[in-house]
Amino acid sequence: MQFSDEINLIKEVHGKDSLNQYKATFVKTTVWCDLTSVTGSETSNAGQNGHNAEARAVVHAEDYSGQKIVEYLGSDPILGAGLYDVYRTYRSGDCFELYLTQREGLKENVSD
Repeated sequence: MQFSDEINLIKEVHGKDSLNQYKATFVKTTVWCDLTSVTGSETSNAGQNGHNAEARAVVHAEDYSGQKIVEYLGSDPILGAGLYDVYRTYRSGDCFELYLTQREGLKENVSD
């Protein structure tokens, strides 16, 4: 693996603002990954669970700490620029495979 694609892993953190109201903030971590297309069986399995499998991002295990949102700013034939939800993860040796689907809603709030 070359780990030649750059993505932002985004973690949603809940806290309170200055008015003591609950507020979500987003913490981005930029990491290197390998973007690949998903297999036909993954597409089928994802579809049965209500997801549209877009791509798979393989990241080093030490770079991943449960983030559920991925931002890709590049222009790869496999994945267009945008925000994606991680709908499934798989630990494979010293890497995590993150399976991505197009993010619905809250797009403007996450990318700030």
